[in-house]
Amino acid sequence: MTTPRPLAVTRSTTCPALEGKARSRCSRPLKENHRWCRRHHKAERHHNDSYKKDSDALDKFDASSCTNLQIIGTCDARDTLIGWAMRLRTKLNLCSNVIHGRQYHHERFYEGGDSPHLHWITRLEQKKSEIEAALLAVNQRHDHLCGISFSDPDDLDEEQLTAVLGWETSPTVPTPEDLVDRFEEDHRRERTRLMEQFFAFRKVALLHGDETRAPFIDYMERLVILAIYNRSGMRTLLGAGATDVETFLGQDIVTLDELKQIYVAVHLTPPRKVLSAINDAFRSVMEPHEIVLGRRIYDKEWGGGLCLTAWDMFEDVMPCRHCALQGCDDLEEWTKIERLTRLSLRFLNWQPENVSAFSAADTLFHLSGVSAERKWERYCPPPTHSPNKYNGYVEIERPAGLYLKLPLANSDIYHRFLHAIQNLSHVFSVLPWAPAFTEDPGALIPRVHSKLCASRIRIAKSLEDLPDAIWRESEALYEKEARRLHENSRDPAVLHIIVFDRTGGDVARLKNNLAAAFLFAQQLNAVTPRAFVASQMREMLDDGAAPDFGVAEAGVLGVACGAIQVRGESFRQFRKRCILLVETLSDADLVVRWGRKKRKRKRKAALE
Repeated sequence: MTTPRPLAVTRSTTCPALEGKARSRCSRPLKENHRWCRRHHKAERHHNDSYKKDSDALDKFDASSCTNLQIIGTCDARDTLIGWAMRLRTKLNLCSNVIHGRQYHHERFYEGGDSPHLHWITRLEQKKSEIEAALLAVNQRHDHLCGISFSDPDDLDEEQLTAVLGWETSPTVPTPEDLVDRFEEDHRRERTRLMEQFFAFRKVALLHGDETRAPFIDYMERLVILAIYNRSGMRTLLGAGATDVETFLGQDIVTLDELKQIYVAVHLTPPRKVLSAINDAFRSVMEPHEIVLGRRIYDKEWGGGLCLTAWDMFEDVMPCRHCALQGCDDLEEWTKIERLTRLSLRFLNWQPENVSAFSAADTLFHLSGVSAERKWERYCPPPTHSPNKYNGYVEIERPAGLYLKLPLANSDIYHRFLHAIQNLSHVFSVLPWAPAFTEDPGALIPRVHSKLCASRIRIAKSLEDLPDAIWRESEALYEKEARRLHENSRDPAVLHIIVFDRTGGDVARLKNNLAAAFLFAQQLNAVTPRAFVASQMREMLDDGAAPDFGVAEAGVLGVACGAIQVRGESFRQFRKRCILLVETLSDADLVVRWGRKKRKRKRKAALE
């Protein structure tokens, strides 16, 4: 009988002090007064050689690029300015890479306490500031010669970047083995992920079929070009001879931060500019234009009407309703998008489903500063037979729920809103708390319950008797547990409400009902007579006359945007005026054309 050989023990090639985010000291130095072991020393040398390559390249870089701001301000040759900008950009990228590499090396191997490294990092940051100032001056001078007045880069702030970059699910990028030089690998992986997200439109299933794929990609790339063209810091790059958008953005000369800025700018493009970009494809070559990355970019926006082909493309190009609403410049655009959506003109959604559902309630919450921290979907499986545990048939229900947060500045509306939904106990179960004010359970907020029914159950001997059985509480959410949901939050000065539905509806219905109640709370703060608003809201809340509170989406939108003021007319006139406003601000001609197109398609389908 052969004795099995013991399994070989795999030894790590990395010092344990360098694994993960460990900050422990090396336990086996080479000598008594030495800092590291052999593997630790090898890793330090490897990374030192890595960032030294960029450092040597920076030292040897051609210094002929002009950094004298006075000379830049008097230069009249655009080609010279473009050449300066390209070299300054390359030098700026090298400088940034060296700074990041040295900082990583300094923190990882010297724990942030090495004086020579700190001295070099300070000098490099000063050099980077000089290069940035020179590059900005070159870009502004170039824009001035081109007759472009808006020369300062209109960057989005970090919150907008985070919000938009978080809308999409990041594509899966193969993760390589853990390398000692983790800094460069993380940077490369993030850029690859963002490029895959950016050009995901090349792989989507189109609303109007594959025959429109080539125009669709053309229009999406046109939007990318317009976003680049509107940034002074990147316009000088467009003369480099590149003809493919993806190849252009994949160059090292385009920084990761700039790539994020362009990505966000494309997703927040207003619908008017989307339609203008689409119509550019149908404009005459004789009109004044410039060739940018292989596309004709016109000097003026399209001012004509919409053709049906352009509208088909608009349905395919507009990423999703959420982005369309976020990108609207004014109330007119906003109401037009809402109106067209209600007329069943769909936007293609190539983002997750939960992002595209941007209802009137979302609109109202967004404008009022209300945020949904967490949601619980309704769960109600079919009844089951449980002869052992319950001796009969069992039905379980977990209601839909929302955890809402309001800013401290809205405390008056918060209390009115809370009072309104607490009085509607047949519609809502409410658990409020306000840690920004007081811990006293009855000092400020009119409380009804200190716990919520999070799950209920009913039991019957037979399946036929189950609908008549009495519901009883099976799980409860107490205030102490609810407060734990907020322990790790970064914004303590907010007001909290957890609301569960009691009508058997889903989260969307709960949100719409809460929006109606919130609208009621807002109107109580207006100069409108309180009795009139209360009577009209009673009509809105009549389940028989108007299911789901019966608040017209147009009305919620109009009141939320401040375009509609309720004064003293009847609710019928109020609702009529709401709808009339939205219809007036919509493109009536487009609606008529869409109706003709639908009839034409129906006739064509009937003949086939």
